[in-house]
Amino acid sequence: MAFDVRLNMPDGRALIRVIDVMTFDDTGRFASMRAYWGPSDMVYER
Repeated sequence: MAFDVRLNMPDGRALIRVIDVMTFDDTGRFASMRAYWGPSDMVYER
C-alpha cells in the first residue's frame, strides 16, 4: 500500500512517501506490516 504522510516540522511542512508491505494468514487475517521509506522519500514543503 502506498501513502503519503504530511508532518508539521520545526523547519516547515514535510511530506514522506511510504510503502507498506502487509502479510495475511491463511484465514485472511492481518499478520504483519512493514513500512519502507528513506531519506530520498522525504521532501520539505516550504
